[in-house]
Amino acid sequence: MKRSKADLINYRIQRAFESLDEAKILAQKNHWNTVA
Repeated sequence: MKRSKADLINYRIQRAFESLDEAKILAQKNHWNTVA
């Protein structure tokens, strides 16, 4: 199944928000040097 450009953009934005949430959690726990 081929996805549209809008689907890809929405997916990437959602993943970016998830990454930011994870970074906030790690920052609150003082984990500054994690490898993703």
